[in-house]
Amino acid sequence: MHSTFQKAWMDKDQNMVKDAAQKIFQLAENKNSTLQSIIRDFRKNYSISSPLHLSEVSDIQSLTIAIQYYNKQILKYNFLNQFPYTLSSKELQHLISIQLSLFLYNNEQKIDFYIFCLSLAKIAELAAEALRHLAVHQVNRKLIADARGIAPLVALLNSGTDVQKEQAAGALRNLSCDNSDNQKAFFL
Repeated sequence: MHSTFQKAWMDKDQNMVKDAAQKIFQLAENKNSTLQSIIRDFRKNYSISSPLHLSEVSDIQSLTIAIQYYNKQILKYNFLNQFPYTLSSKELQHLISIQLSLFLYNNEQKIDFYIFCLSLAKIAELAAEALRHLAVHQVNRKLIADARGIAPLVALLNSGTDVQKEQAAGALRNLSCDNSDNQKAFFL
């Protein structure tokens, strides 16, 4: 890899791509007019931020995979933009529940959806609450950890609103039950 490129993109100490989540977000936003339009709507309706669940990328190949994955998520979860941005949290929660039922989402798909939603300020609280409920079951704890759900919950705990912090703390508490690997991940 070219040394200038490596210096600009890689953090040698962490062996990670520097600011990966922000890079993924910027690259997705500049991908094509469809994604630009969807992200613009997400920004207006939900105050979208960079994808916290994709912040730990170890190399450029992994970054490429993460970008493709995020682009698919944006397209897949664009149905959120059909809901009026003036809805209350409760109304949104109800409509999201209906939508997930219509799509016949299993728990793994719900976890992926809610982890994506942790980057949407308007519904991060709802997403953390849903993950808190899902994390009550051992099988879902592993699914949440495998889907990179711990880092965005820790980030929400550190920088969210009081209610978002409360929900994130509850989700992390449930994730830590009988799972030393998840407990260790909180401090990485």
